[in-house]
Amino acid sequence: MRRGALLAAAGAALLAGGCRDPYGAEPATQDGERPSRPPAATRLPEGELPGRVPAREQRRRVQQAQGRPAHSRRAAARAFAVDYTNWTGATVGRRFRTLARRAVGQARQDMQQAAASAGRDPQLADTSVANRGRVEGVVPQPDDWLLVVCREQTAPGQTDSAPPRYRVYRAHTTARAGGFVVDRWRVEP
Repeated sequence: MRRGALLAAAGAALLAGGCRDPYGAEPATQDGERPSRPPAATRLPEGELPGRVPAREQRRRVQQAQGRPAHSRRAAARAFAVDYTNWTGATVGRRFRTLARRAVGQARQDMQQAAASAGRDPQLADTSVANRGRVEGVVPQPDDWLLVVCREQTAPGQTDSAPPRYRVYRAHTTARAGGFVVDRWRVEP
């Protein structure tokens, strides 16, 4: 009986107090006042979250190279290849971050991704893993791409080094700030 009386009292309190949508109004501050909405100028654009870089700003940043551009298309591709093919397990992430800063566009995004994944690659955790490369030639193509031929040798950690091999890369460059930077980089099969 006592339990029934408690339930009846709780129900009456709910009816008397009414039910409100807890998300319908801004929460009250400690002094009981409701905060005002920020002026329209300080509101975020539709779809943007606080603390995020707007998409337009991200695209602009990806198109700006940091550092000095090379004096020619060939020099840009050659310098990129030298850094891309020479690393150790301890330096590979740093190398790819450096390449990302020097590149623009898709090449920058690819190098940022490679740098991020290098830190999680268990094969690269062994700091004795190393790759050494030498650019043998840079050949312009009619479609504005460059073929970059490198001679590389990988030392896979504790085992003997693999034999040297030739690898071909395709590089595309674009003019930036009085020189050239790599904007696309592809490993050929």
